Amino acid sequence: MSGKNERILIIDDDGFIRMALTEAVSSWGYETHAAESIAAGTKAFEEFEPSIALIDVELPDGSGIDLLKKLKEANPELVAIIVTGNVDVAHTVAALRAGAHDFIGKPVRLEELEVTLRNAVETRKLRREVKAARRERAVALTFDEIIGESPAMQKAKELARRVADSDVNSILLQGETGTGKDLFARAIHFASDRAKAPYLAINCAALPATLIESELFGYEKGAFTDAKQRKEGLFEQAHGGTIFLDEIGEMELPLQAKLLRVLENGVFRRVGGLKDIKLDARIIAASNQDLKRAGEDGRFRSDLYFRLSVIQVDIPPLRERGEDVMLLTELYIARVNIKRKQKPLKGLTPEVERIFRTYDWKGNVREL
Repeated sequence: MSGKNERILIIDDDGFIRMALTEAVSSWGYETHAAESIAAGTKAFEEFEPSIALIDVELPDGSGIDLLKKLKEANPELVAIIVTGNVDVAHTVAALRAGAHDFIGKPVRLEELEVTLRNAVETRKLRREVKAARRERAVALTFDEIIGESPAMQKAKELARRVADSDVNSILLQGETGTGKDLFARAIHFASDRAKAPYLAINCAALPATLIESELFGYEKGAFTDAKQRKEGLFEQAHGGTIFLDEIGEMELPLQAKLLRVLENGVFRRVGGLKDIKLDARIIAASNQDLKRAGEDGRFRSDLYFRLSVIQVDIPPLRERGEDVMLLTELYIARVNIKRKQKPLKGLTPEVERIFRTYDWKGNVREL
């Protein structure tokens, strides 16, 4: 079994037990840290940032159950396992009410502990997946579902397909409003080896800079007035997956600088945090602006543009896609007819077809 990426904090006042548990848990592939009291455990929790904690009930400076409550308040995502020499109903109920995932009796049997930890890891993984799924509500999308047979659209889809299969960690989608940049981002994600991990999106034009920063980076408890507890940002929630930064051209320059450092160094810190966290997510950025020109005008960081545009997919406007206008029109008429209670629509009159083919479509597919 591999405990890669999982940190386990062991809190027990018995030095021999701490040593034995640390040695066993480390041998199973977990990163471990041990503490002998509530005070030491609290300090280690803040510095070590464990995902799982093994907590003895009876500690020299207080109750392990009280410590459990405190740690769960600071990080509700923590998976806690109570270790006790007195497995009775009262202790069990108190531990479960305090938020314990499970409990183990002393003397600790290593075979039982290994299974319990494996279950704890799976529980944490499932919680993260459910949380991400609720947030993203992303529907799987393939490139075949993006309608378009024009040479310009085929060229864009082919490049996007190749990018999806690559190990490139940052991609720029450039196109006018309404051209389908969000569809391309989702298709790239679901065509990649990251498809089973979260796909999370944020619109940089819809939120103020301070909120975008806390949404992306997360924050520590007490980082600002309303930070009542630690929160994971999208950089953490999207672990192994994809983050879609829509309308990145609207992001303020100071935040652009912070994003650039993340892309260059592959690590980030929560707002108010002191510890570097490794980034494992593909960044797909999109803009309806000419970011190269915006960089020359000082409205967008040129170094961030060059970092993002190593692979740039240009999505053509509808007016340059020829007969795709009619393909899309037929699709939308078919969709309307599914819901329509009156006589089905047969299609467009020749005059309307002529207008559609020559219309400028400034709003692109969204306008259609």
